[in-house]
Amino acid sequence: MSVPYKDAGFELKFLGTMNGSSSLHTNAYFYPEKDVLAFIDLSLLNYEKASYLITPNLKRVILFLTHLHDDHASGVLSLAFLVREKLGVLLEVMTGSYFTQGAFQVFYETGGKPIFKNGELSEVLRIYGQTFDGRILTRPSLESAFLVEQELILESQQFKVPSWFVKTVPTVHSPRLSGAVGFVFMLNGKAIVYSGDTNTADPFFSKAENYAIETGDEAPLPVPTELYLEAQTGANITMHLSFDKIRSELLALMRRAPLLRVALMHYNDYGITHEVTEFNRELGEERLFVALQESPV
Repeated sequence: MSVPYKDAGFELKFLGTMNGSSSLHTNAYFYPEKDVLAFIDLSLLNYEKASYLITPNLKRVILFLTHLHDDHASGVLSLAFLVREKLGVLLEVMTGSYFTQGAFQVFYETGGKPIFKNGELSEVLRIYGQTFDGRILTRPSLESAFLVEQELILESQQFKVPSWFVKTVPTVHSPRLSGAVGFVFMLNGKAIVYSGDTNTADPFFSKAENYAIETGDEAPLPVPTELYLEAQTGANITMHLSFDKIRSELLALMRRAPLLRVALMHYNDYGITHEVTEFNRELGEERLFVALQESPV
């Protein structure tokens, strides 16, 4: 009998695990420290569930943003106001450097502009972007946020980089949407590789293999690795991964990497559970799972 996702010891929990045409948008969360809450994306449909997680003990809330489509970003601004109101801190948003200015325009022009509280100018969120070479960029100030032509400047000292955050991973989602990213974290001795929405598995298979098999500066020894991979079923999939197309390559990777477990997300059909059952039967052990949402209340 297969082990359900929630009992399999995965590090990430989900507010939703399906694609953008459903009401269960794929948004994840985890607690990397006892007083730190991290989200990966947040849609407005999942905002209410996310709001129950904002508790008084939190000192910091960070949201890792893969891209700006509604099912991943529409709840960010509401969360920022809630975090400011309940905790008195800024929501920190980390994304790829390509999206930093776009996110500024989207969030600040739709209600995230500076607000006055007790007569003082306040922010509700701060947006950072990591470049391909690892630098962290942010806008210089809210006063200049509306000067679209102003250059981003290096202010990495303003973002206290957590020890568990490793890097952003550039990927391709849509021909009309450059700059989508996934993320790598180190949590409880495990490498966490998160694809976000992507139409190529290459950068994430490569990262997963690096941590689960090879050795290097980031992980001096192979470590247990969790790959969270979007995968959909059906024909004519161009903006997302087709499970049918990546199946054989994923099977070969998991045979080479016994420390690797994979959770499928952003799927379009619960029928993918049948595909997973057949995959594990061929693999000879249960290491491929279907991520499932959990209610935070």
